[in-house]
Amino acid sequence: MSGDERTERLLTARDKLAAAIEDCSSARELPGLVREYRLVLAEIAGLGIGEETGDVVDQLARRRKAKTDKGA
Repeated sequence: MSGDERTERLLTARDKLAAAIEDCSSARELPGLVREYRLVLAEIAGLGIGEETGDVVDQLARRRKAKTDKGA
């Protein structure tokens, strides 16, 4: 797998995990999703890809706002 393909997969995984965390209603599943999300973020940071800044809460708030703005 090329570096670009790996990067794209990591970014896709990050986005899917963020959406899953946002939509998660199970207190039992949430910790695993957050743990995987943090691992993906760490791997992305290790590659020097830092397109988003802030902590997980900031990132989720931005995503929620973007979804709300699209629906309005």
